[in-house]
Amino acid sequence: MCKCLWYAVLSILLISLIPLSAVGCINVNMPSPSNVPAPGTSTDKPPKVDEATPPVADVLPTIESFSASPETITSGKSSTLSWNVKNATSIMIAPDIGTVSATGSKEVKPSALITYVLTATNADGTSYGQATIQVSPSRITTVSPKPELVAPLPIIESFSASPETITPGGSSTLNWNVKNATSIMIVPEIGSVSATGSKAVKPSTATMYTLIASNASGMLSKPVTVNVLSVKVVKPEFQVVNKPDLLHNPILGLKLKDGQILYVMKNGGQGNSAPCTNALFVDGIKVAESNIPVILPPGALVSYKIGWGLKPATEPHTFEVRLDVKNTNDESNENNNSMSATFNFK
Repeated sequence: MCKCLWYAVLSILLISLIPLSAVGCINVNMPSPSNVPAPGTSTDKPPKVDEATPPVADVLPTIESFSASPETITSGKSSTLSWNVKNATSIMIAPDIGTVSATGSKEVKPSALITYVLTATNADGTSYGQATIQVSPSRITTVSPKPELVAPLPIIESFSASPETITPGGSSTLNWNVKNATSIMIVPEIGSVSATGSKAVKPSTATMYTLIASNASGMLSKPVTVNVLSVKVVKPEFQVVNKPDLLHNPILGLKLKDGQILYVMKNGGQGNSAPCTNALFVDGIKVAESNIPVILPPGALVSYKIGWGLKPATEPHTFEVRLDVKNTNDESNENNNSMSATFNFK
């Protein structure tokens, strides 16, 4: 028991003699008052906001580049067409290649001199580019010199649409006849075509089709537009048997006399009209009513006047007489009961 107590006392004395510097410590750097941000503030710099730029208006397609490399090859060798186009919804290369993406390249191996035509289209129109590849023979032979013949430009004899205007869902036929061309194409959507032909098209909106003809000497194009009529639903004016139709006499019109409007009412229907009420409006506001006590047989005319108690002046106002404003009569045409005129009154 004594021995255990002696060891405990010795351990406490040894621990008390260990210097404080031998014990590891963790240093904590506290910020100085000058470096502590004030409440509600941030030391981060505010993000840079780009100024708003106005929207870019629609423009024609832009052909940034369209080239052939190399431009001259030996027969049997190949060249690479490269292109970069912006703002286009449809891009085609003719002859033989067809629809392509906005950026790309294509290896070609023509056997003779050829001009490739790139056509870029969007809603605003069409842009064109061309690249020519010269082809020399694989081996040189000595021949008698001959004058160099220059091929004439293509000739577009005709390019038309029949009919030029269609209704929604209808079709038109494109017809063409071209000469002296090594490549012929029609855009949008149609692509390469033969020298003579026709094609039915069914555009949903007005569309301009362009025929492009090219050869080694150059390129020609001709547009044609197919218009599409808009459909407007019009309420039919049925002439029903045995119904009246009250209307104004368009020849006499409205007359101004002694502070009153004079007018002539006619029954243009096929049945008798019942007594009715007519009204006078000035600048769209009803100012007076007039009861018509008579029955008008078909074809009958009757003159009436309606007043409002205003005096003449130099200020113009619109006067309108509406017949049967209370819809007493079931007319064959309810859309012709009004007539208007402008007079100087205040």
